[in-house]
Amino acid sequence: MNVEKIRNIALKLVNSYSSDGTVLTDSDIADFKLAFVDNLNTAQNKFAEKDRIEDVLTIIQASSDNGDVLNSLPVELIGINKVIFLNSNNRRKLFNDYSEEAGGIIIPSNYEGTFFVYYYKNPTPLALDTDEPEINSRFHSYLAYFCAGIWLTSTGQQAQGITYLNIFDNFLRECEPNSDTGSGIINVSKW
Repeated sequence: MNVEKIRNIALKLVNSYSSDGTVLTDSDIADFKLAFVDNLNTAQNKFAEKDRIEDVLTIIQASSDNGDVLNSLPVELIGINKVIFLNSNNRRKLFNDYSEEAGGIIIPSNYEGTFFVYYYKNPTPLALDTDEPEINSRFHSYLAYFCAGIWLTSTGQQAQGITYLNIFDNFLRECEPNSDTGSGIINVSKW
């Protein structure tokens, strides 16, 4: 299901609670349409916090006397899972002698070799009506509940907005992370 179809579901949810049962006009929902993609990306990111997407960044570093180097991390990063160090003898080992600072990772300059930074990231942001969220399509309707709930609460319809947000939150609580340590029962990932 693409962005347009999810937006249509969210609009049906919103319209079902419009004033006096009259379907809202395009001018009434212009603000909804403007905020929709941001809300949809927020909902997709909430799924990513539960069922994490892992990616890897490769850093090649030569030892230096000029001090430690701040290596940029991707903007979609949620958190670092682990860092693996491959030294000049092609030996891999878990590496913990790093720090995160100002959107980057600092590896002391006395280390020389390749570092593989395994990190969790947010899904690719949605922008176009034809874009598809990176979660399993069976769960796209829950994204619509989040978007409808956010909009309804922002327009003074707190009761129904909170109901939709609770439906979304209850579903999130049932989702399991990719790792086998989660307590949930549903795996929503497509990644």
